[in-house]
Amino acid sequence: MASSAIYRYFPSREALLTALIIDAYNTLGERVETAEGACDRDDFDGRWSAIGHAVRSWATANPHEFALIYGSPVPGYAAPEDTIVPATRATMVMLQLLADATAGSGGPALDLDEPLRSELDRMNDFVDGSVRPATAARGLAAWAEMVGFITLELGGHFENVVDDRDSLFATMMKATAARLLG
Repeated sequence: MASSAIYRYFPSREALLTALIIDAYNTLGERVETAEGACDRDDFDGRWSAIGHAVRSWATANPHEFALIYGSPVPGYAAPEDTIVPATRATMVMLQLLADATAGSGGPALDLDEPLRSELDRMNDFVDGSVRPATAARGLAAWAEMVGFITLELGGHFENVVDDRDSLFATMMKATAARLLG
């Protein structure tokens, strides 16, 4: 097929990118939802581990899709609103885990500036529970740590550093769970 033939199916480059991005986010979200859903609801560490391993296994099986949604932005492309729900599927699973794990306690305090506190408090609009802003901040930091590890791994940055990346990832996930879930 000639590259120009793709425009019989998509009216523009932006429409094609949007379809690819939505598909990537949905397949990642489905993988995370399935893995986390197979865990006992009270096993917070197990649920966190399942989320991380699902993201990593999807990313290593789909490195180009991972790069599309977590890599450098595509110049000139602005994602439309219909990418929002698919983009939040995996992170909402993590946020619901935090709501379940910290119900009542909220976890340790964290000093946050008011504008950030308000932004993070809006996350409660998306989950069945009360995620305090400090908990949401720790959750987003943990998500960034996980995505960062995977990005480094896919980019070959662990070559000649560590061969057993499975153990390194599991160790990172356990350390993150200890900080995140207590």
